[in-house]
Amino acid sequence: MKRISIAVSAVLLLAGFVLLTVSCQGHGPMGHNGKRIEKIKEYALFRISSELDLTENQKTMLNNSIDEIHKKMEEVHSNRDGHFTEMKALILSSTITEDQVDRFIQDRINEMAPVKELAIQKLVEFHATLTPEQKAKIIELMEKHKAELENGN
Repeated sequence: MKRISIAVSAVLLLAGFVLLTVSCQGHGPMGHNGKRIEKIKEYALFRISSELDLTENQKTMLNNSIDEIHKKMEEVHSNRDGHFTEMKALILSSTITEDQVDRFIQDRINEMAPVKELAIQKLVEFHATLTPEQKAKIIELMEKHKAELENGN
């Protein structure tokens, strides 16, 4: 029984850590004030624009899409304090069930659904603007990245 309790505690701690890490991305000391997020956005736009040789219209579309997705993420994360309180209560309780943990995780996944839907919509719209050369370049970059991962780089 003690072994099961330790295993469940370890899984809960790991799940909590993963959830808190994912939900806090970009919200650290430099993140939430917008400076870090803006720098990441600028770098991503620069890198994508230069690698794919985007047109001005594509750059504008990508920039606007990133802004819309970020805004939607902020809306989703507006209840972060509530999530923290709920996770804290789960961890502090004398016992927890798999159903409680599953419900907590599923609630967070459900909250992210609007972000997922918006991101898919924006990806489809952006994809429609890509030239065959840009698509070929994306495949080339993906293959390069895959090779680097396989080689441990």
